[in-house]
Amino acid sequence: MSVIVKTLGTEKLKVNLLASGDIHSITYDNFNVSLYRATSLAGGIANIFLRINDNGRIAHTPLIGAVSPATAEVNENGVIYKGVFDGVEYEARLDVGATMWFWTVTAKSARPGLTAELFYGQDVGLCAPNMNEAYVAQYLDHRSVFEEGGFHIVTKQNQWPELTLRQGALTGTVSYATDGFDFFGTEYKRTNVPRALRTGELPGRVYQYELAYVAFKTESMPLDAGIKAVFYGVVRAGAEAAELVSVREAYANLPAAGSAVMELALKPEISWQAPYPYVPFSPEELEELFPERDLEEKAVETSLSWFTPDGAHYMTGAKEELTERPAGHIIANHAFGSVSDRLLSSTNYIYGVFNSLLSFGNTQFNRLLTYKKTQLNILKTSGQRLFVKINRTYRLLAMPAVYKVTVNSAAWYYKIDDDVLLIEAVTASDEARLALSIRSLHDRPYDFLLTNELALGEVEGVFPAEYEITDNVISFRFPEDALASRIYPEYWFRMCLEAPGVYRFYGDERFFAGKGAGNPLLTVEVEQASRFSIMIEGLTDALPVAGCWDIENWKEEFTARHRADLNSFALTIDAKNENAKEIRKINYLAYWYLHNALIHYAVPHGLEQYGGGAWGTRDVCQGPAEMFSALKRHDLVREIILAVYARQFYETGDWPQWFMFDRYRFIQADSSHGDIIVWPLHLLGKYLRETDDAAVLARRVPYTEKATGKEIGMATIAEHVKRQLDTIEANLIPGTALSAYGGGDWNDTLQPVDGAKKEVMASGWTVALTIEALEAVGEFIADERINSLANRMKADYHKYLIKDRVPAGFALIGTETEHMLHPSDRVTGVKYRLLSFNRGMIAELFPEEDLPYYLELIDRYLLHPDGARLMDQTVTYRGGNPRIFVRAETAANFGREIGLLYVHAHLRYCEAMSKLGEAERLFSGIKVVNPILIGETVKNARPRQSNLYFSSSDGGFTDRYEANRDFGKLRTGEVPVKGGWRLYSSGPGIWLNLIIANFLGIKHYQGDLYIDPVLPKSLSGLRLFFRYDKSELEIEYDITGTCGVEYLLVNGEKITNNTALSKYRRSGVIVPRGYLQEKTKIIVKM
Repeated sequence: MSVIVKTLGTEKLKVNLLASGDIHSITYDNFNVSLYRATSLAGGIANIFLRINDNGRIAHTPLIGAVSPATAEVNENGVIYKGVFDGVEYEARLDVGATMWFWTVTAKSARPGLTAELFYGQDVGLCAPNMNEAYVAQYLDHRSVFEEGGFHIVTKQNQWPELTLRQGALTGTVSYATDGFDFFGTEYKRTNVPRALRTGELPGRVYQYELAYVAFKTESMPLDAGIKAVFYGVVRAGAEAAELVSVREAYANLPAAGSAVMELALKPEISWQAPYPYVPFSPEELEELFPERDLEEKAVETSLSWFTPDGAHYMTGAKEELTERPAGHIIANHAFGSVSDRLLSSTNYIYGVFNSLLSFGNTQFNRLLTYKKTQLNILKTSGQRLFVKINRTYRLLAMPAVYKVTVNSAAWYYKIDDDVLLIEAVTASDEARLALSIRSLHDRPYDFLLTNELALGEVEGVFPAEYEITDNVISFRFPEDALASRIYPEYWFRMCLEAPGVYRFYGDERFFAGKGAGNPLLTVEVEQASRFSIMIEGLTDALPVAGCWDIENWKEEFTARHRADLNSFALTIDAKNENAKEIRKINYLAYWYLHNALIHYAVPHGLEQYGGGAWGTRDVCQGPAEMFSALKRHDLVREIILAVYARQFYETGDWPQWFMFDRYRFIQADSSHGDIIVWPLHLLGKYLRETDDAAVLARRVPYTEKATGKEIGMATIAEHVKRQLDTIEANLIPGTALSAYGGGDWNDTLQPVDGAKKEVMASGWTVALTIEALEAVGEFIADERINSLANRMKADYHKYLIKDRVPAGFALIGTETEHMLHPSDRVTGVKYRLLSFNRGMIAELFPEEDLPYYLELIDRYLLHPDGARLMDQTVTYRGGNPRIFVRAETAANFGREIGLLYVHAHLRYCEAMSKLGEAERLFSGIKVVNPILIGETVKNARPRQSNLYFSSSDGGFTDRYEANRDFGKLRTGEVPVKGGWRLYSSGPGIWLNLIIANFLGIKHYQGDLYIDPVLPKSLSGLRLFFRYDKSELEIEYDITGTCGVEYLLVNGEKITNNTALSKYRRSGVIVPRGYLQEKTKIIVKM
């Protein structure tokens, strides 16, 4: 960890300093005021910047810390930084009081004609330690105030803890920003120069996004007369900000600096903040290196991304400037099978993060490497990085010309003069191994420094970076204080270097003239090599060091297994068909969404939601289970059912919202939303319908003790279901057969502020889901109570939750029934809820004659160019002070569920359309959420990474007030939309099931193949190649009529429609097992 050498402040407010003079962190009452920790290697994100204008020549510098020209003297009451830049002498004095800090900055130059302005930038957290930074930013409310000749920003934490921070300048400011994207700009990923310093401007707007960073700009002033600015920050407990008069009074009464007690002058000899510049390939070089480019994405004539027939996806550095979210990837060992706690996984990013969050097993606790912290690559020490000596200077590699990803690898192509440096990170298939390969394509020798910032546990910057070196092998074990050391004491990591020449190992002392500064760094120096590699292993036993590792073989083997896991799925259609490109897009996305779904299942985390390691009870019963079901791996669905039922609480019969599925099983939620108890039952009913495995009901599994997570007792699945039904019935609203809302439903932003309502409020979505689950299970468990409850619940659903033919989001049951999220709702302003329509259709609860009316309502109020939104209007935001719903009114950022287009719910809308036989709507719904070339389908969509699942489509509003005012512009496409958080979702598994089962119609019924597609006429002639059990299927769809199968020709034998399994449309055809041969040709006549 970077060693804190001095703490300024009081018992409450503390400013922690590093030997470099950087501010490591600011805390108040042990909560984080700042958000990101600085290091003495590369500084921090917060700083004060001087921007000089010398008759049009612009120069700028940070004024404090490792990347500045300053040295610092700590005195009795603060710290004074002094430095000279471009002939300008400056001083920055920091004073820290009980609740305030002040920066007094002066600068002067004897040269006439020079002008300068100062920029102040401070990251903001107001949160508990070790929180997800992007999540924190979404709940910070920024408010601008113009007072006494300048802008001031008041930032309030809308969740816990209740803290408020006011920042500004006593000497005036001319503009401001509230998010780092407005200060640094997306181009920072390429230029490594903040936009504000390059342009000299700040936008002067409140932007509520995911990089909370308050910045101010002073007016431009002549340097020969000397300039001065006084910036301040004031922290308060509660929601009220400090008054400016009290700030001025405190500044006027600051004590004298006092005598110096310590000098802070540590500077790294090698710069982390001056990376090798981005050098793109020319069009000719692209053509030579990458001649095959399918579905190529371009901006004018600049290539941005493409795919190749083997499934690989390529992105150029040019695309990064167009996206806020950096291109990234998660790789792991082969995970299609029983869940394992022995997988090695790693996250990498386009801008030179070759490995990060590298974990063996649990991704929350069993970490070797740290994780990248900012979306823009501002803090550059995290994870695994590489310096290359170019023209006698070590340069950090950041933005490559091209970034390539496959399902188990990533590659970076750097153009260096007339050479190309290729760096690859690859995971093995079955062994917990990962290799990093570095090689010059023209065999040019270079000097390298490979840095590894070590975590060695669950909390970064806490555990010591200890390891053992033997020749070319480094061994790592978790420190005693790390939880992983107690739970997985036999787990350890090994790193093996293979280099042809001279190599050495260091800590961080390689950057500080041989004297370490406490940064948790392992540095590998390799001299004059045209190639070298390093292998990282997760181990449980002392094994001999592996010999050569063949990464090309690893990639080929993994790709072949991945395609086999996907049952050789492939779609073809005549190239002249209007949908030919769309079919190619589905092929690529199926390949990649299997990867995404397996990450969510086996090593649960994402790119933005990097914490994880647990299964959500609701999530695992959907995404992973539906993925395995679609690929006819019901043995793995069965394992999920048994694992989930084994987590039923012994004391209550309910489930945790989420739980760790490995040895950390004692870590689990102690409560859950009202729908969680339904999902295991829903999955069980679906499984029983699809298979002929009624024997699963007799399988015995334990319960879980709520307080400890320990296994307790044993019962059959049928007995678990009885406990489940007891609990469902116990939680019905008195006098009804409707489940009480309890802790919430799928959309947890709608938890009521008034806790009493949870007991008398029913969710139409949860009730419909419960009816569907009960009816499915009731077919296979002989218990009249199940059918009786389903019938009573269905009757009360229509009695209480349907009003004026429209399904309500919620019903408050009392003397009179009050409907919420319904046209009669006079409280929330929301009239329609997508989930109520979705689940009512999927559960087949609506009268058929009402369906056209419901589709008309969805079209008019919920459907947008980018998909179906959760509600017809936003919940009103009032500065983060909730009146009706908690999170819906406390999130300051208009994204994720708050932005209302959650792709998971849109996919359920598509499923509902398949239930209705609405083929055109289904196909359109599939197209608008396909990220590949999305701008061709959704005209107002911004570019996004094409091979990853985005959990939401977020309107490009600056804040909640703009979103509320201009929400209608999303429907007209006047406002751009951008991709939300990526990969960590049950969505990819749901999408796979939607495509394979609901769109293409490859389903299962009681162990038999059941073909039931919902395809538009424009796809007539479509062919599907798919392995089903031991049969290689070739299915051709001949579509001339309305939705539904008329008959099949199976290897020439006709099977007419033989089912009545759908309420709203003609259902499909069951293919008896005897019809399937080693190769089976099926023509589906529709």
